[in-house]
Amino acid sequence: MKEQVIKAFEESAEVKRRFVREHADRIVEVARLIARAFKEGHKVLLFGNGGSSTDASHIAAEFVGRYHRDRSPLPAIALGADMAALTCIANDYDYAEIFARQVRAHGQKGDIAIAISTSGNSPNVLKGVQVAREIGLITVEHRQEIDRLGAALLKETGYPVNVATIRSLAAQKAAGYTIERYASELLKAWNLGPDHLSHGMLLLVAEDDRQARIQLGSAWGHAHDGRGSAIMDTLILPAFRRGEFSQGILDGVRGFDALGRGLALPTPPIPWWLIPAVAAAGLVLIGGVVSLSRSGRRGWAWAIAGFVGAILLSRAIAWARGGDSSADESGVTGKW
Repeated sequence: MKEQVIKAFEESAEVKRRFVREHADRIVEVARLIARAFKEGHKVLLFGNGGSSTDASHIAAEFVGRYHRDRSPLPAIALGADMAALTCIANDYDYAEIFARQVRAHGQKGDIAIAISTSGNSPNVLKGVQVAREIGLITVEHRQEIDRLGAALLKETGYPVNVATIRSLAAQKAAGYTIERYASELLKAWNLGPDHLSHGMLLLVAEDDRQARIQLGSAWGHAHDGRGSAIMDTLILPAFRRGEFSQGILDGVRGFDALGRGLALPTPPIPWWLIPAVAAAGLVLIGGVVSLSRSGRRGWAWAIAGFVGAILLSRAIAWARGGDSSADESGVTGKW
């Protein structure tokens, strides 16, 4: 029995040692992201089932209480700890909704959601993650990539990048502001030196207002207005319209990175349905032309072909443009 106990502990310790050897850099990055969220006034939501739920409660308790030293309490909520909410949601809706509905109730832009699942396939955990993405919580993976791109661009070019996400202008007590004015004042309030500030690139997202703003520092002038519009129209707005706010923000920062380095903008992904839809429309069009031609109505055949072709072309152009943005002297505003 003693040997079995020792073996079990040794195996557990080896798993932890192997994990930290392989993922130490990622652990440090996640810790920095969580610390940054706390500093910016955001919170952490944790959830999981069974033992994972207990882990979530333990982590939340360490944030709210203390760990190694006395400090101010940090906002963290374990969603599996509220039995009234869990049983109410499971009874009135479905057990798969127990975390998703709480994430929607408590989560705000800038918060961090930590989902714990040993299998990685728990439906209620996966649904909680899905809702976190829908309401605009930047995922850990995306936040890591955003921070990496921003730090590298600042180090190598001196051009700073910042992302600000808000519910709405009214929620920021700026109901009388336009998003252009709010972004301009936000950029000016950025704690940077004059040289860095003049090359600053800010992405402001107001989800409930369904508006986004790219605000550029004064040094950018008008030379990059077209590229700013392209970042908004082809990289940011298409993702926002799909409800993928975290992805749209990351794509926008990738656009900033290309802009700052003088590179071509990243190519937006082609929707999976576009090629099959065009192919199917083409087959239907060819079939119709052939059928009308055989029946002696060639004039009608070519008229219909031209009409359908114009519709397809207009839709293709609309897709290629991708968004509804307007440029001005200091940036680009987009709506979705």
